[in-house]
Amino acid sequence: MAVLTERIGFDFDGTLTRWPPLVRFLVSVLNSTTTPRFIYEPFWRTLIYIPIFPNLKRLKQIKEEHPNFEFYVITGRSNLPLVEQLLKDYGCRKYFEGIYHYERPNKLNVQQFKEKFCKGIGIDWYFDDNRYTIYYLREKGIRAIRV
Repeated sequence: MAVLTERIGFDFDGTLTRWPPLVRFLVSVLNSTTTPRFIYEPFWRTLIYIPIFPNLKRLKQIKEEHPNFEFYVITGRSNLPLVEQLLKDYGCRKYFEGIYHYERPNKLNVQQFKEKFCKGIGIDWYFDDNRYTIYYLREKGIRAIRV
């Protein structure tokens, strides 16, 4: 009996990576109503970006137990070299069949971009931390799970 391939997509920021608690605290404090609005989260993502792969061991284990699973990164981050380098640095680039990133300028918004690649690749399950992306993808018939 043939084993079917299961294609699983992941967002990068906030899904595969997590911010350390200190950075998250700084962002929340600096984004309070008493702080000028020019200091906002994307600024801090660029300035202080420390990735943590809490599930790297589990990802490796899943890949070994289920060789029919294909993992993909489909991210709204436009800096592909950084994503590639971080995955290489953590020794997990080899677990991903492909990395797709949002290119600017783009006629599609980030949700439309993710929909296009999920459908184009044939993603069976997509994981993201953004609830609006999850709602959008579900409306478009993609099995999406918020982490």
